[in-house]
Amino acid sequence: MDAVTAHARDLGLTEIQWNTPAWNEGAVRFYERLGAQAKEKLRYTLSVSGD
Repeated sequence: MDAVTAHARDLGLTEIQWNTPAWNEGAVRFYERLGAQAKEKLRYTLSVSGD
């Protein structure tokens, strides 16, 4: 994450965004320890199988 943050800073970005499923508790704890803030998001899927 340090390398990602440094690269984003080099690019002039002010924010990094990513997502993880809510059930991935280990990742959630890791990201929270980094100081990342969770934001609510809606996720949609649309089947194209024709069934």
